[in-house]
Amino acid sequence: MKSTTDGSLNPLETGLDELVKKLGEFKNVNSLMVATIGAILLECKGNKKYKKYASHITKWHEFLREIDIPVTRARQYMDIWKYYGLELLEEGCDIEKLIKSLPIVRKGAIAEDWLTKAKVLSHADFNNEVYMTRGHRHSSICEHPHVKEWGKCKDCGAWLPKEEIV
Repeated sequence: MKSTTDGSLNPLETGLDELVKKLGEFKNVNSLMVATIGAILLECKGNKKYKKYASHITKWHEFLREIDIPVTRARQYMDIWKYYGLELLEEGCDIEKLIKSLPIVRKGAIAEDWLTKAKVLSHADFNNEVYMTRGHRHSSICEHPHVKEWGKCKDCGAWLPKEEIV
């Protein structure tokens, strides 16, 4: 525990390590919840069990609307379970990173490699890895050969390519 300049204890710094530890635990709990929701949704969709939820539900998107889960988010959660599920139950991971990796893994990349990257890389490094895997150059090595000049309209504030400015 650190003290202030007058020697008194600062209550805001008391237990900071414990708070950071709790944040890490809750991040893991979040990933476990998402993986579990994905598993449950896959089970509901698998044999069209969702149709038994209510008589007016005949399609998957109707079921998702009824339980208030957006279709895109449901697909992400189901894919997180499909590609990362068992590993996430053993040790959690940042869900946002996994969501960013899904388009790459869906195209055949090795899910275990991306799970490892999501666990060990910072957000910035992970984002760069995703960006470069999609065929783009990292900004630190790009020579920027295709630069477009932009200008801001003084009337409406919109940014426009220079060639479109009158």
